[in-house]
Amino acid sequence: MFWKKKSKGEPESQRIIPPADSRQAYRVAPSEEAPITLFTGGNSYEVLDISSGGLSLTSDDLNVGDDLDVEFNLPMGIELTAERISIRLKVLRRGRNNIYHCRFLDISPEKEDKIHKYVLERQKEELRF
Repeated sequence: MFWKKKSKGEPESQRIIPPADSRQAYRVAPSEEAPITLFTGGNSYEVLDISSGGLSLTSDDLNVGDDLDVEFNLPMGIELTAERISIRLKVLRRGRNNIYHCRFLDISPEKEDKIHKYVLERQKEELRF
């Protein structure tokens, strides 16, 4: 193993720089058997992936910068009981094929824990197959 010598005057925080595209939370796609549908106003959208920090969806009528009050059900456990989540979203950017990437705003620790639990359950499901 090789170690980089410290340069004089180089602060420790500048030696390790994380990649710019690193995510803060792991994302999973909902299962085909239990999709997640997001509701806002009179519209509904299929969630493509979700993490404890946000989600992505397809749409033809959203705009970057929109703040939306949304609701969705998280299917939980073997019985797929639903956890209802009401939260505010910020549309951050639009990708290819009208995929919008959104971040949760002012998420409570309880809601973040429920979403994180769902993500962990989906990870376990994916590992089983």
